[in-house]
Amino acid sequence: MKPIIHVHKQSCGLKRLAIDLLGSGLAFASLSAPGGQFLNSYWPLNDGDQKTFVYDGTQSLTMSVSDMGGGAFAISEDSQEVNASLNVQNDQDSSFLSSVQEGWLTVSVDPMVMLLDDSTLQNGGTARTSTTVSQSGITYPATFTVKVAKAGTVTVPAGTFQDCRSITASEEAKVPGHGTIHATALTAYLAPNVGIIKTQVKIGVWAELVSGTVGGVNVTTYAGSAPPATSKTPKIEAQPHGQAVVAGSEAVFIVTAVDSSASLSYQWKHNGIDMSDSANVSGSATSSLTIYSAEPGDAGKYTVVVSAGNRSVTSVAAKLTLETPPTIITQPVDDSVMEGHSAVFSVKASGSGPMTYQWQKDGFFLSNGHGVSGARSARLVIHATAASAGQYSVTVNNSVGSADSDTAQLTVE
Repeated sequence: MKPIIHVHKQSCGLKRLAIDLLGSGLAFASLSAPGGQFLNSYWPLNDGDQKTFVYDGTQSLTMSVSDMGGGAFAISEDSQEVNASLNVQNDQDSSFLSSVQEGWLTVSVDPMVMLLDDSTLQNGGTARTSTTVSQSGITYPATFTVKVAKAGTVTVPAGTFQDCRSITASEEAKVPGHGTIHATALTAYLAPNVGIIKTQVKIGVWAELVSGTVGGVNVTTYAGSAPPATSKTPKIEAQPHGQAVVAGSEAVFIVTAVDSSASLSYQWKHNGIDMSDSANVSGSATSSLTIYSAEPGDAGKYTVVVSAGNRSVTSVAAKLTLETPPTIITQPVDDSVMEGHSAVFSVKASGSGPMTYQWQKDGFFLSNGHGVSGARSARLVIHATAASAGQYSVTVNNSVGSADSDTAQLTVE
């Protein structure tokens, strides 16, 4: 169940010399990318997906998915033996491994490792990636090999699934001073619309799918389902884009999708929760979502599920950021110093960054030099002379507004 770790007995400081980056079979199971027909079917990936497997009669393992936005996903695995997170980056028809987190240990690869693509899942085949592994200050070359083949019908406690695929993934790592290390990362079966349904956790022991949901649908629904050639998902041609708006302004998210065999339906989500129309929201079940007066509570990630019959695809997350003008929360205060000493005025403001500052003395803009520093920062320092006495204030600006501070009096004794 745990990622395979190779230990060199004579070097305690390098105990984790080579870790199988693909992790356990279940963590590796739900990697997908938007756009690929077979990739979407055999490696479905939706925020909130969760599946439960059983092995050794009573042992269970849970795998869950988190959408990190921008095509990045974290796949977390939780069992009595391991708690790990696998991070992947997707493009249109392929899925790539970027890093693995297990406890305090982070393992990354550069370039990213090709895991699966639409072609190998449709026809079978082999994908190899040569990369450099980095972990705990150690780097070493490695080659990852993923093999896919058609596997027919497979039965697990969750049901009997047709047109499955078998997958094996292996790693060959060359650690300096420790020779070449070979490891089998994954031996598993994948089913259409569900992803992994069965994986070998150790020799002779298989973890099998018992229950769960994928894209909000119970996995048992897909038992006996047809192969993906007859269940192609809708295609998103233009994803919704993130945007930043001033509080109280309108925000619009648009998706463009096509499907040749059925009419499309839409469901927009805010931070993973289904939306509905209201006085401030329209288009929650259309291709165009409008928020008429965006407030702080509207900030977050927006996605849309596009469906054609019982087939669906989820868009990438588009982030809404609320921009607010500056508000001064700590005003400059009066100061009295001896001539030749330094006087300090400061201000603290909240609001959307970046913010700029401009200090004034008696209504005239200050610039640095001649005993003045910080004239365009939140902290103004004056090397006091008799001429320095007067009233000081600051104007704070950002892209959506400005705020003037109170006036602070400097007395020079």
